[in-house]
Amino acid sequence: MTAGQSRSAHDLLLELGCRAVVVDGAGQAKSDRAEAGTAVSGTAVATTFSVVFHKRDITARHFTAGGFTLVEAVVAITLIGIGVASTLGALTKFNSIASISRNGTGAGAVLMNQIDLFQSMSPFNPQKSQVPKDTANVLPTYDMTLGTHTIAYKDPTTSGASTNDWPVYREPAHWTYADAASLAGASGFVSSDVGQLAYEKDNQTYYRLQTTAPTWAQDDTHGLIVKGTMTCTVTDISSVAMPNTYQAVFTITYIYLNHNGVTFPPYSLSMSVIRSSDI
Repeated sequence: MTAGQSRSAHDLLLELGCRAVVVDGAGQAKSDRAEAGTAVSGTAVATTFSVVFHKRDITARHFTAGGFTLVEAVVAITLIGIGVASTLGALTKFNSIASISRNGTGAGAVLMNQIDLFQSMSPFNPQKSQVPKDTANVLPTYDMTLGTHTIAYKDPTTSGASTNDWPVYREPAHWTYADAASLAGASGFVSSDVGQLAYEKDNQTYYRLQTTAPTWAQDDTHGLIVKGTMTCTVTDISSVAMPNTYQAVFTITYIYLNHNGVTFPPYSLSMSVIRSSDI
């Protein structure tokens, strides 16, 4: 190693801030610490450097500055908990609003069917006492005479009539089959399918899957989850300009969640229609 090379190495150590001891060929220390700006002269023969690296003293205070206190951690966890609880509450509320809207849509569809029926049934001639009314059932399924009437729902499967079974929301059928043979011959079910609803079109019957074999059980509720009661109020609004004219107001009332008539009033939806004489 030349003197120039030794000097370059020495300068490098100074830049790194390391402790350097220069030892000559006889093993004698020439300098105890390299100082910045110290000149090195003469010819070095077989000069070597012994370098001692000093590890930086790291004390606990360096870590303390970057950590969190117990109070800070508790406050952070509390804020996160409040945020999660608020989010879950909002999602639950959104789901409730969606369910209420869904029921309102179903109730509206039932009312529209009754309005279509009121406008289409004939003969309707009040001046001749020709006003349609269901006399075949003890509980009438339609009644266009004056007054307030409770309209019964006629079950399409059993043909039985009841006053509180108007379908507001029905569970969607998971499968639809043409007839009993198709239902019995179905396959490919998994455990998660158990409890799902199937609809048989030929007799308008609902079945619920019991096992993956499969075995079925008839669902007497027909998948009906929300049902209501229908009333119809018919009034005579005839005038010189509109003779022999009736107005009907159809109202469906149904219970859902805590709107049960005790905690809160039941849900109710109404629609009206006007009908004039056919002649």
